[in-house]
Amino acid sequence: MNQSENNTFSYQGDGLLLKNKIVYYEHDICVTLMKQENIVKLIRKHKEYQLEMTFQKGYKTEVIYNSFKECLKTYLQVETNVLEWENDRVRIDYSLDPSNELYSYQMKFEVIE
Repeated sequence: MNQSENNTFSYQGDGLLLKNKIVYYEHDICVTLMKQENIVKLIRKHKEYQLEMTFQKGYKTEVIYNSFKECLKTYLQVETNVLEWENDRVRIDYSLDPSNELYSYQMKFEVIE
């Protein structure tokens, strides 16, 4: 995943698409995106931590950062401004509390059969 100066995250590589779930590896981090009606859940799992973010447009939802190394859980909130999951792309624009800094997660994918 690359992060540019304007907090836009993008990924280029291979992944697995199973119905409403996308799984890919970003170096040694397993990233899973799951869509459930108007909610998208993002899980980033590494041997030292796990980050779980739930996105629902127009709502503040919970973020859980679990540090395995330090046995510490941190809870934050995320407010979702844009939530799009279309045929070949995912776009999530959000702000993370308490900093209110804006972020954008964008993924374009091609289904190969």
